[in-house]
Amino acid sequence: MGLDFVPVEVNGATGLATWAGDTLVGLAAFEVRDGLVTGVRAVVNPEKLAFARSQLARS
Repeated sequence: MGLDFVPVEVNGATGLATWAGDTLVGLAAFEVRDGLVTGVRAVVNPEKLAFARSQLARS
């Protein structure tokens, strides 16, 4: 089983959700200025990911 990386919006920012099958295993939000990534915030805490998963539509 591989990982799927899906572009998403995270709190209004460009983000990336990482899925292993139907399980959300990571979420990253990118801070972008002048077309450059200047910061990355990542979430891997299962409790926080459970909430995020409930907010994301998985197709």
